[in-house]
Amino acid sequence: WQLSVGEQQRVEILKALYRKADILILDEPTAVLTPQETLRLFDTLREMARQGCTIIIITHKLVEVVEIAHRVTVLRKGRLVGTVDEQDINYASLSRMMVGEELNSEGAPPAAAGGPPLLEARGLTVRGDKGVDALSEVSFTLHAGEILGIAGVAGNGQRELGEALSGLRPLAQGVVRMDGHDITNRGPRAAQDAGLAFVPEDRLGTGLVGNMGMADNLMLRDYHKSRGMLLSYRSTTERVRSVVAQYGIVSASPAAPVRMMSGGNLQKLLLAREIAANPKALILSYPIRGLDIGAAEMVYRLMLEQKQKGCAILFISEDIDALLKYSDRVMVLCQGRVTGIMPREKAQLLEIGMMMMGTSLEKEARHEVFSHF
Repeated sequence: WQLSVGEQQRVEILKALYRKADILILDEPTAVLTPQETLRLFDTLREMARQGCTIIIITHKLVEVVEIAHRVTVLRKGRLVGTVDEQDINYASLSRMMVGEELNSEGAPPAAAGGPPLLEARGLTVRGDKGVDALSEVSFTLHAGEILGIAGVAGNGQRELGEALSGLRPLAQGVVRMDGHDITNRGPRAAQDAGLAFVPEDRLGTGLVGNMGMADNLMLRDYHKSRGMLLSYRSTTERVRSVVAQYGIVSASPAAPVRMMSGGNLQKLLLAREIAANPKALILSYPIRGLDIGAAEMVYRLMLEQKQKGCAILFISEDIDALLKYSDRVMVLCQGRVTGIMPREKAQLLEIGMMMMGTSLEKEARHEVFSHF
């Protein structure tokens, strides 16, 4: 239970691999891996396939499909769309099959120059659930209209960073300022009142209450602002209808427990609640994990809309391609420490992957040279 969602997934992958099964089913196996680790996993899977193992990979990453699959079957809304053989696999056709339309492939526009600093972290040191430091001396500044991407293998302090900034986890040392207000160790409500919104990686465990309906979950952020002792369920019901129509949320009924909703609809509900507060800064922690390509595009569209409104966004993800596409700067974490911060135009996929493992291209080059002697 002390492992992050991503680390728990890696344990499941190891359990499946070491048993040398004849039929192996992997659900989003690379969500927590660096590019180098993904390549090694694919090499292992190819060798298992050559030895007669049948492998089914469930993934939303088209680049992985093109890289490893012999055949691709596409499902949309629970129905079979079609099956494509290896020689016919391409990005455009798969995208159309998955979402029924062409996707917008444009990345984020550059941040407006000179945006004021909104979210500042200085020397953050945070204890993890295991009683040791999960973050050590982390510092950065996030400006208005900027997306700062956070890269790192799962379990390297990303969850603790989001929780510490949003007031859910106390700091052992360091300072957090939101729009000039010191919110260090003052709790979630102080962070929210200062203009900070948080979408955690654990949608049901932290973000939403599974046994409550949409209306109650939408009220969680601002119920204390109601006048008097009573809540107006009439206005809340109208709010639910508006959110369902605007975000395309699918649910059995507004009163049904949200734990019965799909991951994509849960994420839409969580985003709707946080964005409705018109935040000055927004923390998105693994916002597209487990989502299909259509839902992921919607999340990115909402993120870019907030950026255009001047919102400062901290975008935590293990998808380096998405970080390079949408972030203005990328900060890399390894073992709770910052191993580098670089602008998008200077960031390289391989270099970020090396920094995620605590090394660099220069060190790796020296290692390759000396390994020959």
